[in-house]
Amino acid sequence: MKKLIVSLAIVVAVVAGGWFVLNNMQGGGVSPEALLEKMQENMADVNSAKINMLVNLEGEFASDLIPIGDVAGMLGGGDTVAEAKTGKLVFEMNGAMERKEEDKSPISTLDIKVDYESGENVGSLQAAIRALEKATYFKLSEINLEVPEDMKVMVNAVKGAVSDKWIKNEKKDESEDVDMEDGLEKEMTPGEEIENILEDTPLFLFEKEISGETIHGTRTSHISAKFNPEALNAIMLENKEFADDEAKAKTEKMIEQVAGLDIGLWIGKKDALLYKLDVRGPIVSEEEGVDGMVNASMELYDHNKSVEVEEPETFSTVEEVMQQVMGAVLFGSMGNMNFDASGEGMELPAMPDFDELPMDSMEVNLDSINFDN
Repeated sequence: MKKLIVSLAIVVAVVAGGWFVLNNMQGGGVSPEALLEKMQENMADVNSAKINMLVNLEGEFASDLIPIGDVAGMLGGGDTVAEAKTGKLVFEMNGAMERKEEDKSPISTLDIKVDYESGENVGSLQAAIRALEKATYFKLSEINLEVPEDMKVMVNAVKGAVSDKWIKNEKKDESEDVDMEDGLEKEMTPGEEIENILEDTPLFLFEKEISGETIHGTRTSHISAKFNPEALNAIMLENKEFADDEAKAKTEKMIEQVAGLDIGLWIGKKDALLYKLDVRGPIVSEEEGVDGMVNASMELYDHNKSVEVEEPETFSTVEEVMQQVMGAVLFGSMGNMNFDASGEGMELPAMPDFDELPMDSMEVNLDSINFDN
């Protein structure tokens, strides 16, 4: 299942994170091939945009689309046995982002909604993110997840601590790192590597022009295309280190599948900016027990218009929330204590050793979310 999520994440990353390297033009009357080529030169000049994204994944899966069982097993509870299930995942994201300065994370205001079905289990989650220059704030609401009975104390503790409140995550002060790196050759960021690759290699291969359509008040050309396998290989395979030959082979298979997806692009006829992108097609893996279809769509508009992000007036820190979660877990467990018949003591329910939990792998570093890279 993790491989599936990684595969989809790369597709979405190419769609959502790589849009800044697709590019701009003045004047009309050009061929659709030239328009597609020009777009890949001009979107690098786009520093801000409003975004609407919808990703729909459904089919047969040998594990949960939301890996509740994996998390439960990691915390010492739940059943992690995989079985084939009909599943559906719907991810929606709306908002705007703007890069104010070079080498700085963009500011953004994003609202996210996730709905899923996995066999008979259903769930939903809503989240809001407000990223400013020195801190990122996030808020979770409508947390409805199907979990094993022995996970309910933990989940209820988390829900009570985070639901409908802003949580502040301080951004790391990068000034010290800059001082330490003076005189040293800086490594290219992933975004810079991709940009260099796409200077010489097109990301999309033109197939045909379908129609002319108006998107957010702008006349566009609707073009069908495919991802370029040569570009995908350069981005995802070449000069990359893999744990073993099997991991490399899986990446090669993933590239083959991604290259087979159907791509639709809506490009402004006068400015050659990207206004809409669709990605559709099968996601199949016998090894992972996956036989599904992905249907992803993204709209971009109000290019290069200033974005305002309001800082929440009240909030909790990540540290305060973690303390509240741990306290709620302990008190919730005390409510489930079992007293023995002799009255000599009580039996505490099994609790995970939080000092040994792989928190580094579970942590979400919101500062690292960079849609320009």
